[in-house]
Amino acid sequence: MSLLTEKEIDCPACRFPNNAEIWTVITVKTEPELRDLLLGGEINLVKCASCKEVFYANEFFLYHDQDRELMAFVYPPQQMGRKEELLKAAKQDFRESQVGVSIEEKLDYEPIVLFGMDALVGLAQNEEEAEIQGEIIDHLSKIHGFEVRRLKKSKAREMGFPPVIPVSSKKFPTLKESILDGISLVETFNDRLHIYRDVQKILLNSDELDIPILADKH
Repeated sequence: MSLLTEKEIDCPACRFPNNAEIWTVITVKTEPELRDLLLGGEINLVKCASCKEVFYANEFFLYHDQDRELMAFVYPPQQMGRKEELLKAAKQDFRESQVGVSIEEKLDYEPIVLFGMDALVGLAQNEEEAEIQGEIIDHLSKIHGFEVRRLKKSKAREMGFPPVIPVSSKKFPTLKESILDGISLVETFNDRLHIYRDVQKILLNSDELDIPILADKH
């Protein structure tokens, strides 16, 4: 469930204390419309009653989107220096919360930590664009006959990859080479898929990666 709470939030510009309703927990599975508000940058946005400055209420915030395997513990930006400590605590809290949970309901991904609402908004917007470009890749694969493989969403996020990856139908010694050839092929049909150019750069600047491809393909 999601939780809306009234808090006193100081304006970062004039320090005026504003009473505002802010979300401290969002569960997308039960309130999917809140993800749309997040994508629009409208979650926990406050307008100062004194100076009219518009700003994010950077209070601790828990965001969970189970379909996208995203559980984010969002802390105020000034706590960034404690990242390792907070990530360790978040993972410990998460593991404790999974004790006694049935196998069917147990989550098979761990939380991430972010600092500031703008970091969460940026991540959600980037992943929304990755989903759109992934749909284009799916469509192109059906027309032009190359293969598409899928990554586990939480692992794709960790690697900086979109969850849908084009793979060459040619035989290559490594998966890395197959993906690079697949991306090169895609660019001949659509050269505006910038997320896949980013994947290309990651692969070109790395050794062979452990890329956990899921079983389904077409």
